[in-house]
Amino acid sequence: MRLLPLVLPVVAGAVSAKVDTPAPRILARQPAEIIAAMQAFRSGERSSTVMGRIAKGFSDDEIRAIAIWLAAQH
Repeated sequence: MRLLPLVLPVVAGAVSAKVDTPAPRILARQPAEIIAAMQAFRSGERSSTVMGRIAKGFSDDEIRAIAIWLAAQH
């Protein structure tokens, strides 16, 4: 959980920002969907330019905590 306080404000901005972007929104996604995506980025199964590097910095418990927090945002 060491990185969680640093990451959540950035993620919160991405969740709430009203920006027209081709990137999929993470607001209102189920925790299991977010966890699966983060694990796929971390393993390299899902390609990315940045998310793989970010996901590698989190443990399974941290990914789960982030997913639960994101799913609770409305």
